[in-house]
Amino acid sequence: MEPIEPILPVHPTPGLVLGDEAKYYLHNIGRWAGFFSVLGYIFTGLLVLLVIFVGAFFSIISAFQSKYSGVDNDMANTAMSAGLNVLRFVYLGIAVLNFFGAFYLGRFAARIKTAVAINDSLTATSAFENLKSFFKLIGITTIVVLSLDLLFLTIFIIAAIGAASMR
Repeated sequence: MEPIEPILPVHPTPGLVLGDEAKYYLHNIGRWAGFFSVLGYIFTGLLVLLVIFVGAFFSIISAFQSKYSGVDNDMANTAMSAGLNVLRFVYLGIAVLNFFGAFYLGRFAARIKTAVAINDSLTATSAFENLKSFFKLIGITTIVVLSLDLLFLTIFIIAAIGAASMR
């Protein structure tokens, strides 16, 4: 008895063939992705400026408070400085994540528009690779933020139960 070979579907042409309407949509997606990439770069720059200038702003406030109130509160200044450093670190982290998101989105936009214009599947593949990287970054960031939210919620509930039990 001879072994039976599985019947595989036969594709008339290998690969994905896109019609003119699909290419039009991909070109428009590329334009919008480029727009959001530029906005991402602008937002990254604003966050970096915020990190730089917020320290100067708080030091001016601290200096005015010490000068005009006549009280030099080192403990408050130290706490404000520590909080400011944490805030700077968080905003700098957000700026880095935002930069890479804008970077991947910008590369996708440029490459998908080129791929549609010259009808090149290798360039389109490279564009989709960058889109995959963009969504992977967004997905991992979302998982981390949701996990931190759950952690902080758990800590808050435990602290609230502890505070209620002390009454």
